[in-house]
Amino acid sequence: MNNLNELTSLARDLRDRIELQRLEHIQPLQAQLDQLEAQIGVIICDLAQSAKTDAATVSYVKHSVRITWDGAKLAGYAAAHPEINQFKRETEVPASVRIKYNH
Repeated sequence: MNNLNELTSLARDLRDRIELQRLEHIQPLQAQLDQLEAQIGVIICDLAQSAKTDAATVSYVKHSVRITWDGAKLAGYAAAHPEINQFKRETEVPASVRIKYNH
């Protein structure tokens, strides 16, 4: 575990150094990019269609409504009504590791 403490400490310090570089060099450019992309977004939304230029393909996705279901309650209902299980789809999600650094 001590080795893990050392590795995460080194990784955190490196992330901090990268963040300083980002603030100094990348953030001003990112602000310019955000402004340009916002202008492009306004044009595409006004057109209500995708567009292709020499530099990029800009996709328009029309407004939609997302529907979600309460999985736990639906599973309880399915226990009493197994015929609805034919509409259930299960997808395996592989394990992953997330690191949140403490500052």
